[in-house]
Amino acid sequence: MVYNKTAFIATLPTMIQEDIFKCLESTGISTEDIQNAMDSRLCDLEELINVKRYWTSRCI
Repeated sequence: MVYNKTAFIATLPTMIQEDIFKCLESTGISTEDIQNAMDSRLCDLEELINVKRYWTSRCI
């Protein structure tokens, strides 16, 4: 499924949320920043991780 880039991460399926969480962890940001990121929109994370695949690919 393709998601709108302004979708809140909390509204995405659990599998995608977990993938985003792991990607955020790999950037080395703090736990607090990860939680804040998980409460935001996909487009808010563009500078941290590759979220474009969630609104351009049907493989996830």
